[in-house]
Amino acid sequence: MKKVLTLYCILITIFCMSSFSRAEVLGGTEDRDRDGMPDWWETRVGSDPARDDSQEDPDGDGLINIDEFRYGAHPFYEDTDEDGLDDGEEVHIHKTNPVIADTDGGGRFDGDEVADGRDPLSPDDDDSAFVTVSIPLHPGWNLISLPIEPSVTSIAEVLEPIFDSYSVIWSYQETKWLMYDAANPRLSDLSRLEAGWGYWVNMKNAATLPVLGSVISHPIPLENGWNLVGYNSQHSQNVTSALSSLNGKYVSVWTFVDGGWKVYDPENPKFSDLMTLDPDYGYWINAREACAWGLP
Repeated sequence: MKKVLTLYCILITIFCMSSFSRAEVLGGTEDRDRDGMPDWWETRVGSDPARDDSQEDPDGDGLINIDEFRYGAHPFYEDTDEDGLDDGEEVHIHKTNPVIADTDGGGRFDGDEVADGRDPLSPDDDDSAFVTVSIPLHPGWNLISLPIEPSVTSIAEVLEPIFDSYSVIWSYQETKWLMYDAANPRLSDLSRLEAGWGYWVNMKNAATLPVLGSVISHPIPLENGWNLVGYNSQHSQNVTSALSSLNGKYVSVWTFVDGGWKVYDPENPKFSDLMTLDPDYGYWINAREACAWGLP
């Protein structure tokens, strides 16, 4: 995986350099507005070559146009390399490269390393051991989660192995619904698939989703009320053991299996039919208060 990501970064860099070289040959170094950005580049990215806009930040990423040019980033894309960090955040805070998704070449994107408290400039703390899980999906609606953290979280890339088998995906995060429509990705607001969240996946036909990633163990924060969350383990656990960190803090837990609902009610366990929490499934947890769910 590390070799693949490193090769990807090299290819992106070569592409950017070759694109600029061709443009320079065609457009020269003319800079009519004398703002430090050559006309060919401003025309290429959609800026105005006749107006000094070097100090503007049209994409609001914290990196002004002149610096977008210097770093090879795009002034109208807040995250040029799509690694989960805005261009300005990469340059000014983390000192990473805004056009290379994995600056240290260690095998994980810069944004994923920052989210996990790791150093995006050191390959030594990247996960060297990746695992692969396979999630079975049935025709119709499936309530799933990812039991590992994908090495790449872009929704289109995670779902690429089943690109012709699904139609739409929904998730409920931080009290609002997010959606990804395979037919209309630009109109979608769900852009990443990550561990810790539950996802409704509507399948056109049966398929198996392979996911490459790293093992995780961090607790999942819960809001007061309903939470659609994932199960951060590759092993099944008895429901009472798995939810022991939430004792007294939740009303019920629901999941959707083989076209039907299952529930666990801690006050009425004899009338509950959800006996274990299993990998690959998503869960609705009705919490009495804001808290965190950690597995034993």
